[in-house]
Amino acid sequence: MDELEITIDGDILEGCLNNNHKSQTILYDKFYSKMLKVCWNYTKDSDTAHEMLQIGFIRVFNKLHTFKNDGSFEGWIRRVMINSCLTRIRKLKSDKVVPDFDLNYIEYNPNYKPIYNNACYDMETKDLINQINELPIGFKTVFKLYAIEGYSHKEISDKLGISEGTSKSQYSRAKRNLKTIIER
Repeated sequence: MDELEITIDGDILEGCLNNNHKSQTILYDKFYSKMLKVCWNYTKDSDTAHEMLQIGFIRVFNKLHTFKNDGSFEGWIRRVMINSCLTRIRKLKSDKVVPDFDLNYIEYNPNYKPIYNNACYDMETKDLINQINELPIGFKTVFKLYAIEGYSHKEISDKLGISEGTSKSQYSRAKRNLKTIIER
């Protein structure tokens, strides 16, 4: 199901740039649900997801002046949220934050491209998501960022503080493990 992109008029953005509380509230309310789904996909703990969302919106308001109007505003906010989540994951470095997938994430992510091959042609998306969630955390994180979010290995290496080669290796191993899980 395709969901229309949320649009914000220039007056709201201008108000946010001028720290107008009413404008900030409007922007927050319009993007709250979609961005909570983004954060939720980096943790299955409601408190942590809401914390990530709040931190993400603080960053959105602090970095709004960097939005250049050369792309989707919603896409820009999504990137800020993802970067905030990844920063939080690096800080926690624990098993409490596991970037699981869920069906809503796949349905609403504009970068998602379905995988079609002999092993999973007839699979339901929810079954594939469950199998991706069986991957070890490192494999799952790199797989999600590369295959679903569309980040390059260079961007992943910068965001996770790993080498580009490690990102490529983790992605390759994730695909191999996923193939084994699917064939099971």
